[in-house]
Amino acid sequence: ALRVPERTMNRRMNQAIIQRDSLPETMGRFLAGELTLQHAAHAAEHTALLDPELRGGFDAHIAPTAQSLTASAFDRSLRRLRESIDPASILAKHTKERADRYVSVEPAEHGMAWLTAFIPASAAYAIEDRLRSHALALKTHDEERTLAQLRADTFVEVALFGDVAALG
Repeated sequence: ALRVPERTMNRRMNQAIIQRDSLPETMGRFLAGELTLQHAAHAAEHTALLDPELRGGFDAHIAPTAQSLTASAFDRSLRRLRESIDPASILAKHTKERADRYVSVEPAEHGMAWLTAFIPASAAYAIEDRLRSHALALKTHDEERTLAQLRADTFVEVALFGDVAALG
């Protein structure tokens, strides 16, 4: 058993299919040791969002440039290129990402945990703005908690009880 989550394995299998079917030049460079696995994964991720008839030209364009960029710079370059040749892919990417939204908890030390939410950016920034506004309203001269602590406490109160009235 590989002990890999099903979601991760599905993503890897989909990337492998895209790499095999739509990225022969990029995969040739990867197999020759000229590109990292991360480069190949980024190429597959962006290629999957393109209309099939655009994929061959995309591969021919990206393969030669990949070797001169770090994986993260290559990812940014791929996104810009993909969006310029297929503007519809922007909506496709957002739709796919939105469908993959989730909340997870990861234990930390000393009785703490990380709560992570992968949600639309507009909602995340609106939530952060409300937490910040409420924390600022609570921050008085005699308040010992930091703004970060007040934001965290407000978050917990709203998530558990649905209201911040109890906080002040």
